[in-house]
Amino acid sequence: MDAHSKPLATTKIARTPGQTGRIDSRDLFGNQRRIAIAHGDKVYRLQITRLGKLILTK
Repeated sequence: MDAHSKPLATTKIARTPGQTGRIDSRDLFGNQRRIAIAHGDKVYRLQITRLGKLILTK
């Protein structure tokens, strides 16, 4: 996935004021191990390791 890839889906986060939003990682990753996250003018990579942990890199 490159910096110009379009999002697969948009997930809305339902929450009450003062509550932290929560998204299940399966909703973000689907059947992939790596995704790109656009934040401002930067693109970050989020990946699931072999041990099931998450790594976020710039």
